Amino acid sequence: MAAVFRRAKQLLHPAGRMVVMFNHKMTKAWRALGKALIEAGFEIRTSIPVHTEAESSLNIRGLDAARSTVLLLCLPRNETDGVVGNWDRVQGRVETVARKAAEKFQGDGITGTDLYLSALGPTLGEVGRNWPITGTNGKPIDLTVALERAYAAVGRFRLEQILTELGQKAADAVENFAADTADRNTQALWLWLDTFQGDAADSDDVRRLAKALDIEPDVFKKMRLIEVDKETFYLQPPQSVDLLLLSRQLANEKVARGRAAREADDWEERTFSKFVGAAVWNAISIMAGGDEVHKGVEPLKKWLRGSGYGGAPEFRGSFAVTLHLLERAFGKRKEDDPWRKATAEARRAWDLVVRDQRG
Repeated sequence: MAAVFRRAKQLLHPAGRMVVMFNHKMTKAWRALGKALIEAGFEIRTSIPVHTEAESSLNIRGLDAARSTVLLLCLPRNETDGVVGNWDRVQGRVETVARKAAEKFQGDGITGTDLYLSALGPTLGEVGRNWPITGTNGKPIDLTVALERAYAAVGRFRLEQILTELGQKAADAVENFAADTADRNTQALWLWLDTFQGDAADSDDVRRLAKALDIEPDVFKKMRLIEVDKETFYLQPPQSVDLLLLSRQLANEKVARGRAAREADDWEERTFSKFVGAAVWNAISIMAGGDEVHKGVEPLKKWLRGSGYGGAPEFRGSFAVTLHLLERAFGKRKEDDPWRKATAEARRAWDLVVRDQRG
C-alpha cells in the first residue's frame, strides 16, 4: 500500500484529491492504511461511512460485521521540516475529533461497529497533521495507540447515549444513575450489547472493546460468560451461565463441584462483587429457569431481599439499561431462541418485580 500511495502522490496534481475506499474492522488494518497514507505524504481531510451492506445480506447475517464502507478524502500534505508533534497534546485532540465524528455519524444513522469505524478516519487525519509524534520519552508513538484512544472515546460517548436513549421509559429507575459510574465489567457488558447488537463478536473487536475500558481482554472468557469458536466469541444467555461459579469466582472463593457446590450455595444471598451486571444476569436467569429449583417470580423476590439488591438503586438502574439493550438486540429473534426467552423474561422480571422494588 505504501508504494501505491507514494506513486499516487507523484502523479496527483498539487491541488488534486484522492479518495480511498476502505472496509475493514481490525485495528492492524487501519494502522497499516494510516501509516501508508501518512508516510506517503497524504493528509486525511475527512471520512464518510457509506452504508453498503443490506441487513438481510447472508454475508453479515448474525455476525459482528462492518456494514459500511469508509471513504477517506486525502490531500497532499504540506511538509514542515523539523516540527514534531507531542503526544501529550495530540491525544486530547484525538479524543475530541473521535467523539465529534461519532456524534455526527450517529445522527446520520450509523450504529454499532460502524460508529467506531467512522471515528478512525478523523483520528488518522489528526495524527497526520501532527506527524511525526513522540511521547515524553522521545520515542515515536505507534498509530495503534491513537486508534485505541479514538475507540475508547466513542465507547464513553455511547455509554452516555444509552441513558439518553432510555428517556422516559425508565426515568424513575435511572434517576441519579449514570452509566459511566457503573463498574467496568458492567460497562463492557453494555457496550457488547450496544456495539455488536447480538451475541457474536470477532475476537479482535472484543479485545479492543475491553482495552478501551481498561479491563483484561479475556475477562468475560475467564468468567465463562462467553464461549469461543476460533476467532468468534459468543456471549452466553443468562440461563446458560453458571452463576454460582461466577459469584464465588468474583468473591475469590474456592468453588466446590457438583452436589457439594449446590448444597453450599445460599442462593438467596448470592452476590456479585464489583459486577452489578452479573447480578442482573442472575435475576434474569431465575426468571428464565436457569436454576431449575429456584425459578419464577417468588424466588426472584426472595433473592432480591436476601441479597440486598432489591433496595439498591444501582441495581435497578443497571437492570433498566440492560433490559433496554437486550430488547434492542434480541427482541426480534425467533420465539425458540434462548436470547429471545432471556429478553422476554427480563421484561417480565422488570414489570412484575424489579421496577417497584424499594427494599
